[in-house]
Amino acid sequence: MEVSVVSEMDKLIELQQVDKELMRIEELKGDLPQRVREIKQSLQEYEEKLEQHRQRLGEIEKEERKHQARIEDESEKVKKKQDQLYLVTTNKEYDSLTSEIEQVKNAIDESEMRLVELSDEEDELKENIAMEEHRYEELSEELEKREEELQETIAETEKEQAELEKKREEVIEDVSRAKLSKYNRIRKARNGLAVVPVVNDACGGCHQRIPPQDLVEIRTGDRMIPCEICGRFLYWPGENEGNSEAE
Repeated sequence: MEVSVVSEMDKLIELQQVDKELMRIEELKGDLPQRVREIKQSLQEYEEKLEQHRQRLGEIEKEERKHQARIEDESEKVKKKQDQLYLVTTNKEYDSLTSEIEQVKNAIDESEMRLVELSDEEDELKENIAMEEHRYEELSEELEKREEELQETIAETEKEQAELEKKREEVIEDVSRAKLSKYNRIRKARNGLAVVPVVNDACGGCHQRIPPQDLVEIRTGDRMIPCEICGRFLYWPGENEGNSEAE
């Protein structure tokens, strides 16, 4: 059955009122939902950083043990080769042993230098881990607080929101798919306001003056006319309706 222009406009007006109440509930939550999402994202990033840093710390400690063992082994080699110097009988043997000792000492120097580099990196990592763990704890405490505030707000408005959402579903059953699609597009683009009254012969949303012939048709309900500028649905207000709407 075809829906009359007047009936469909009445449903759009009712839908706008329901959506305004739902917006009011969302405004009560403020930026809490967004803040909760941001904190959770930050915590996840810190967890990933900490995991990477701890993994690198483990790698450093493993490499340090390798170089320390190498230094011990090479130092023992140097000692043995130096003892052999007293047993050689030719200059050639002496020079060969001296060269080998020098090579082993160079290997020890390389490991010692690497240990210094690893120690510096280890100290920096531990400092970063300490700072990140501290920040992680702060964010965890803030998350707990924000989630508690959000849950309190949700609990206070949960019943009302459920009733409004149910009412919205009932209302849109009597609105054509084309009009509902247009309504949703306008509401998204116009700060949640898709249906506005005529105020002083102008659009109650953007205050654009309305042509006289359009005013007549809006008042009689013969045709559903949108604002030429903002595209909002226009209707003739009742006697007790407010005189202005937000941009």
